[in-house]
Amino acid sequence: MEESDDSIRRAILSGEKDAYKVLVARYSQVVFRVAYRITGNEPDAEEAVQEAFLRGTKSSLILKGGPVWLPGSIASAPIAPSTS
Repeated sequence: MEESDDSIRRAILSGEKDAYKVLVARYSQVVFRVAYRITGNEPDAEEAVQEAFLRGTKSSLILKGGPVWLPGSIASAPIAPSTS
């Protein structure tokens, strides 16, 4: 049975390092698709994915529950489409 987002969030907050890997695995493809639409290229989209997950943990947005913070993290990341 698959863990709920809330149980993963609680595990992350309690310090279980592997729980964050589960969250990344679950949402990285969705986040990548959004980031790719914003950036228009794969390298920038990959960077945006990393930035979104990093911002989500560093700013404690994950405390608000669920993956709701991911789209906001992507949208607020300082990303611009490459001009090359």
